Amino acid sequence: MVTVASGAPGTPSDAIAGEALQDCLAKLTAEQTDCGCRIVALDDLIMVPREEIAYATGTSARMRSVALGIDLLLIAEEVTGGRTVLRDVQGQVATIEHGANNDITLKFEATGRTFDGYRIPVGFRRGRIAERIYAVDADGNRLSLLIGFEPDELAGGAGAWLAWPPEG
Repeated sequence: MVTVASGAPGTPSDAIAGEALQDCLAKLTAEQTDCGCRIVALDDLIMVPREEIAYATGTSARMRSVALGIDLLLIAEEVTGGRTVLRDVQGQVATIEHGANNDITLKFEATGRTFDGYRIPVGFRRGRIAERIYAVDADGNRLSLLIGFEPDELAGGAGAWLAWPPEG
């Protein structure tokens, strides 16, 4: 059996997890003594070993830098060592190093240009965390990157996140 539970913003995670387990237990028949329930994901944390879940190793990415004339559709792929590789049809375009506190460093392969910034996890899409990335190079050029959003979601409004967030 599979049960999914969610709550309004601010609902405690343990309350949502409890609701999911209660729903599952309510579906047991009198003959069943064990349901085998497990919490698979809670908030942005996967609770089971990665080997036990199917997820997309590569997912869509959309990169934009108005100042540099960049507007690319890419594939983002997680690789070892806390890195994400960005590819186009010709090969590797850039690498993202993930640091502490959602900090990132993005480095372009061809030019060596480096951008430092941060990521905002948005939620799960196809077993991966979708994220918004905002970064700046040494010259102050801004770069926005959306990873894991499907084309219809970008067209439906998520594409607005390519705009640099307001200062505040």
